[in-house]
Amino acid sequence: MRDVNIDFNDYYINQSGSSFKDIRFKNNTTVGTYGCGVCCAAMIICKEKGLTSDSDKASVIRKVIDESTNNNGDLTYNTITYGGTKFNWSIVSDMAAEIDNNTPVICQLNGHYVLVNGFDTSKSGFSAYLIKDPGARTNTNLAEPMETYGETIKNKIVLKAQ
Repeated sequence: MRDVNIDFNDYYINQSGSSFKDIRFKNNTTVGTYGCGVCCAAMIICKEKGLTSDSDKASVIRKVIDESTNNNGDLTYNTITYGGTKFNWSIVSDMAAEIDNNTPVICQLNGHYVLVNGFDTSKSGFSAYLIKDPGARTNTNLAEPMETYGETIKNKIVLKAQ
C-alpha cells in the first residue's frame, strides 16, 4: 500500500449545507437528516463530471435520489445516468486495493456513509483511511466516524462511470 489522496475538496458536499439540507427524499425526509449516502454518491459523480457549484451538486443529489433510492430513502444501487454518463454501483471486498487504484470507496457503517478517498501509510488501522464525511464539518479518517457508528463496515461500495 502507498500513500493516496484522491482530491475531493472541490466536490465535497456537507449534507447540512444550506444548498442541500432541505432537498427531500421520496418519503419527505431530508438530505440534512438522512442524506449521507446520496451525498457520497453525488461527490463521486460531481468529480467525474467536473461539477463544483452548489447548484450543480444539488442537481446531482436530486438525480441520485430519483434514480437510486427507494420510497424509504434507502440506496437501491440502481444505475444513475447524469449528463449522458451512466454510473454503476458495485460492492467490493478489498477497500485498500480500490484506494490503491485511485478509486474512491463509499463505506457504509451502521447508520452512516462516508467517502473513503485515500490512505496514509504513516497511520495504522482505520486511522489510515482518509475520508470525506458528508455529515461532518471536518474530514479526517475512518476511525473518527467509527467512534460514533461502530467499527463494523456493512458494505464497501464503488460507483464508477461506464
